[in-house]
Amino acid sequence: SIQRASELPRRFDEDAETIEAVSWGELEKLRKEFDLTDERLTERLIEFEESSRNFLSQRLTSIVRGISKRHLGDRGQSETGWPYLFGMGDKNTAQGLKTVKFSKFTSFLKEMVQMTVALGKLDERLPENVVGYKERRTFVRGCKKWYEFLGLSESEAGIADGLDLKIDWEDILQNPNRPSNVDETCQFAADRLVLDLGSLRVTQGSSAVDQVVISCQSENRSELTAQWNWNQDENGRVLTVKLQAPLNRVRILSTKTLGEHSPLAFCAYLQAYGQPVSGSAQQWSVFHTFDVEMTDEMGALKQTVVGEELRFTLTRKSLPTPIKPLEELKGVRGDRRGSDR
Repeated sequence: SIQRASELPRRFDEDAETIEAVSWGELEKLRKEFDLTDERLTERLIEFEESSRNFLSQRLTSIVRGISKRHLGDRGQSETGWPYLFGMGDKNTAQGLKTVKFSKFTSFLKEMVQMTVALGKLDERLPENVVGYKERRTFVRGCKKWYEFLGLSESEAGIADGLDLKIDWEDILQNPNRPSNVDETCQFAADRLVLDLGSLRVTQGSSAVDQVVISCQSENRSELTAQWNWNQDENGRVLTVKLQAPLNRVRILSTKTLGEHSPLAFCAYLQAYGQPVSGSAQQWSVFHTFDVEMTDEMGALKQTVVGEELRFTLTRKSLPTPIKPLEELKGVRGDRRGSDR
């Protein structure tokens, strides 16, 4: 069985052959059953088995890294984790929502699922203490969650009807996790907040618009229903959030750039600018703050920061965590092939 697992494929499609698991540990059982604990030959065979397990684990990690590199590029491009390509320093820039191309990400997920079908039994039967096992299993589970989240088992392009969600608002001053520099709510500065996320279609009455418009002056703002469609162009349009219609004696000093539009921009928006509510990846809180200049009745100018908290609730699925790239396993006992060859 070790010999059968010695030559594994490195590309996978729907016709990939399933490799059966290796029955590890049989030699150890044999030694105990026949009291061969001092016998040299079986001792060396067990050492060979241990070396083979480590070698196989390294080979499986190399295969997964090869699939990742083929579809998504080098790991150095992903500081946050796939599908995201932005870093902490990219907020409020054109790179703030950068992701891998949707077509490449979905092709990567599909091949990873086919790899799991072909090599899953072989991998799962490895002992948990084998080097690289836990990290690889976490990576594979992450890919499966994204595969299911995007609905790739249901439709070629993603969830057929898009990603359904609800949008609500909260008083930012009541949230202890708000940015520390917020002085007032947006109610004291402008008539409305406008969030442009590109292809997020928001239902308002009998019509649908492509912007989230929040009335800052209304005390009874109703929950909004929206839908994100995965099947859209990566057109590079810059997405923003801003205040409109400033109140008397108020000058708005900032419009915030979020990043560029793409099919995964909404997921990137929640990941980059939001945080899960009570640890739930199905509901996200996003704080937006703006610098404004106010003139009091005596004509004195005062600069202040106003803010708004938006709540996004995914109605059917939770947003998966980013997929952290696997590190190469080096110096593993039994390795004779080198790196990702």
